[in-house]
Amino acid sequence: WYQRRVHGTVLAICAHVVELLSTLLYPYMPAISKEIRVQLKLPPLIPKETEVPVFDGVDALKDGGSFRLKTIPEGHLIDEPQVLFSPLGDEQIAQLRAKFSPLRASVEFPALLRVGKVVDVAPHPTAPEQSYVLKIDFGSASAPIQVVAGLKVHYAADILLGKSVVCVCNLKHTEIKGIVSQGMVLCADKRGVLGLLTVKDDKLVGVQVVPKGAAYKPTDDLDIKEFKKLPLKTNKGVANFMELPLQADGHDIIAEKVENTVATIK
Repeated sequence: WYQRRVHGTVLAICAHVVELLSTLLYPYMPAISKEIRVQLKLPPLIPKETEVPVFDGVDALKDGGSFRLKTIPEGHLIDEPQVLFSPLGDEQIAQLRAKFSPLRASVEFPALLRVGKVVDVAPHPTAPEQSYVLKIDFGSASAPIQVVAGLKVHYAADILLGKSVVCVCNLKHTEIKGIVSQGMVLCADKRGVLGLLTVKDDKLVGVQVVPKGAAYKPTDDLDIKEFKKLPLKTNKGVANFMELPLQADGHDIIAEKVENTVATIK
């Protein structure tokens, strides 16, 4: 009997705490406040109601007396509880960040990224065990470029040939072991496992890749050191810049081999 009485007191306190929260939430989240009161089967708040429910007979608790509150009478039946807040999924979070983030107006993305297709794969003449010399085609969007890529231990030549990749096209040209590299193929790196950034649709070859929502301002002859400072990562296989998804014509850029983890783009 005593335990049932204590349980009833606890439930009464919980119910009144929820009722008080509905009052406090009303100025900021009126729809949620109203839904709480519907589930409690209480009348809606109106602007004239300014009195906040107060405890009645708190001192009686010290002597084992009953605990009474003004707004919910003893024996009151509440409605069937319903979920008030559903958890946000990763896609919804990304959409909200892209829509409301202040980064949209304050961050400039200096890299010219473009989807290209690997049309030729050759071993590097002086470093054949580590690197390839790739020819990347961008269709009618841009002239093909030559890229030195240290992917020999990660991808076989026949796998690379014909693959859609994401290239940095405005880097300063550099000579790597005697071969000029006119750009860089981007990969996601997770503890030494490299996965190429790519797209699911081959029709996107030649399309520029931009962070959704960020200001886009490519720099001529971007220095590789400056590019490496950019916070480019993948989350569950989707490439992003400062948590803004990288996209080509509205399609997410995805990373191979690191689909279920967070990785650094390099």
